[in-house]
This record gives sequence, C-alpha cells and structure tokens, in this order.
Amino acid sequence: MPPRWPRTPDRNDPAFRRLEDFINFALHAAIYLAVNSGLWFFQLLNHPWDNLSIVSGVWLLGLVSHGCYVFILADYRRIEAAAQGNWQQELATELEEDATVTPDEAPSSPEQP
Repeated sequence: MPPRWPRTPDRNDPAFRRLEDFINFALHAAIYLAVNSGLWFFQLLNHPWDNLSIVSGVWLLGLVSHGCYVFILADYRRIEAAAQGNWQQELATELEEDATVTPDEAPSSPEQP
C-alpha cells in the first residue's frame, strides 16, 4: 500500500516539500543506476563507447550536487515562514543572528605620557 499524505498536498508546506525533494532525488538516483548499469553492461559485451566514463562521471557529478542540495543546502524554514505569513520576521531574526558577531578585542590605544 503506497504512503498517503495526511492533508492536502501543497508545495508551500515544508514537510511536503522536503518529502517531494527526497523522492525526486531517489528517482534521480534510481534512473542513474539503471541507465548506467545498462550502458556499462553493453560496454562489456564488446560494444565500445569511448565517452561512456565521461557521461557517467558528469551524470554522477549532477547526482551528487542534487544530493547536496536536498540533504545539506535546502532551507525549509523559509518556506515554512512564508506559508505562515511571518517570513519578514524570520528574515529579520536571521539578519540579527548574522549581525551578532562576537567583537574582537578592541585595539589597545597607545599609552599617552
């Protein structure tokens, strides 16, 4: 039985967006594995293709970058804030957090006689 989403699917819902991005990555990985294993199988049957390693490498680079986006770079907090209507407050708090840098030691002023 396939999984069911408990509410109406909406791309603005951060949990749904995260799930959709993860499923898209899984589909991308499955297609990569299926196509490349087929191509390398035919390569082994003495049907040479000189650029197969380049094609596989470039596609693997695209798959790795897609995975980095899904698992590392995607920020679903902004989507959630936009869905709730308080994105401006979230952005302001992020800017405040970025601005609060620990001040370095103040340069010592030269002693005056």
